[in-house]
Formats: sequence, C-alpha cells, structure tokens
Amino acid sequence: MSSVTFYKDNTQDYSKTIRHNPMIWVEHRWSDKLLTKLNVAYPKEEKYLGNILESMGNFTPLLGLTFRWRCTDTGQSKAEIRNDLSFSFYRSRRADSDDSQNSFSNTLAIDYFPASILILRFRLTTTYKDRLYSAGDNLSNTLELRLTAQF
Repeated sequence: MSSVTFYKDNTQDYSKTIRHNPMIWVEHRWSDKLLTKLNVAYPKEEKYLGNILESMGNFTPLLGLTFRWRCTDTGQSKAEIRNDLSFSFYRSRRADSDDSQNSFSNTLAIDYFPASILILRFRLTTTYKDRLYSAGDNLSNTLELRLTAQF
C-alpha cells in the first residue's frame, strides 16, 4: 500500500509525503499441534520539505512457532507454547540528525487451560535495543502472568 500527499499554496509547492507499507504474513499449520508463522513488514516514509528530504524506514521480520497439547479424551487444548523471535532495523534521516536503531526481541508465552473457561498465561519478553552511533543501548525483560476467565 502506498500513498502520496502534496501540500501547496497558489504559488509554491511546500512539501510532498510518500508512504509505503508492504507487508507479508505467512502461516503454515504442519499438524493439529504445530504452527509456524513468518511476518515481514517494511514501512517507509519520505518527506520533501521544499528541497530538504527526510526519510524513515523500518524493516521488521518475525519468525514464530506454536506448539499445542490436547487432552486425549476430550480433544480440548490443555497447553500451548509460543515463541516469537523478531528483529527491527530502523533508520531515520533528517536535515539536522540521523537516528538508527536495531532491536532484537524474543517472546516466550505459555498458556495453560486448567478448565474450559480459564486460561493461565505466562509470558516472558526479552528485548535488546542497539542505538547505533550512541551509548544508549538497552536490555529489558518483561514478565507477565495473567489469569483469564471466559464466560
């Protein structure tokens, strides 16, 4: 998907913005228990402010794997393990500065279904952000525990 926007008055063009957002999402279910997914996105934007060009691009691939256990007698899901590994390569260029950042993230989620209406979710996300050309690197861990009742 792309879009172009022009701004002008009666005498002069001030700016033009071009946006692209190509994306692909592919999933394959190998069996009732195993699912893989691949997602690649590349949103990009270019702004022309008179003769000045500002651009931004973000390339983001994601690879995911889901494994599901089922009860043998009822066929209902008993537990599910998902692992998603993603990368993000961000670049921004302006007249006064450049900004570049690489992010690497891994999310491990375990869902346990103790009853047909209950879901117990444990999720751990580890993210490393590498800000290029600066000392602002960052490593973070997020832990989430959630109990959900569906009626």
